[in-house]
Amino acid sequence: MQVSELIEKKLEESRNILVIISRPIDNDCLGCGIVLKRQLKRKGKDVRLVSPSKIPEQFDVLPYMSEIEVKDTKKMDLLKFDLIISVDGGNTKQFAEVSKDSDFNFNGNKEVLNIDHHMGNTHFAKYEIWDKEASSTGEVLLLSILAVDDLNKNEATLLYGALVGDTGNFRYNFNVNTFKLATELIAKGANSKLIINNYFYDNSDIGFKILAELIEETFYINKLGYTYVIADYDKLTEEYDCDFGKVKEGIRLYENYFSRAVKNIQISFVLKKHGKNLTVAIKGNTLYNKVPLPEIGKSLGCESGGHFNSSGFYIDGAVDNVIVDINRVMKNLYKEYKQK
Repeated sequence: MQVSELIEKKLEESRNILVIISRPIDNDCLGCGIVLKRQLKRKGKDVRLVSPSKIPEQFDVLPYMSEIEVKDTKKMDLLKFDLIISVDGGNTKQFAEVSKDSDFNFNGNKEVLNIDHHMGNTHFAKYEIWDKEASSTGEVLLLSILAVDDLNKNEATLLYGALVGDTGNFRYNFNVNTFKLATELIAKGANSKLIINNYFYDNSDIGFKILAELIEETFYINKLGYTYVIADYDKLTEEYDCDFGKVKEGIRLYENYFSRAVKNIQISFVLKKHGKNLTVAIKGNTLYNKVPLPEIGKSLGCESGGHFNSSGFYIDGAVDNVIVDINRVMKNLYKEYKQK
């Protein structure tokens, strides 16, 4: 992937750099953020790596996790940095604990380079390395400013995790470059077994109990080929006497193992309720879904991005009203995209 001379010059000239990974936290943003920081430091840069959200415990086994600072980016003096690199996010609200893009502008620093691959990217940054055809931001980095040959085994492991995480272990959203890079990373020494075990197999009994409950409470709108389930964080943490991390694990299991796997269901919704906040996560069947999922949030008047078959958005309103609105939008989009 060709990077503009302007970006190359900015990276070369910048000495004091801040890398911010996106939220929600996943293998892609973590791997990219850590490797990017380490590669820039090898070039003599003064680099800090920050996450605006707490890192889930599931990622503790990954290398170099101690290099990430968890900071409230809204309160940081961001103007002191020559360059801010925002990693794996398509809008500004993913880089601070805020609900709207308008609530965060990198505290006035306009020297922002965004590296991303998501559909619906709002192109908020002065500089940009963006490829919506790439499987992951890890793939974008390896095709633009990083080289597999320059990585050590642990860094190769992290970027292999980026590919695995955003493709569901190569089940969706991949291309020829994805497999080529995965092969090169394994040849470099990437610990593929660690990544697979961490992402798919290292789950708790509580996570599976929550998964079972969510499956039991799933609603099937068979006429339109979609399902939805309401995941109430407060209710589930109290019911299973656990922290939010375990609830997130159960929801992740639902999204990974169930939401895309029901015959004749093209789209699956998870309505995540946390106090007064409501987030909607959407997954689509790779073979049969024809609706670009970011269009659903946009049709509801929400800021929405992601992938063709994986998207999400924040929305205001009571859950029951949101369900009615989703049904209305789905009828229209199914007609528009000739979804059966």
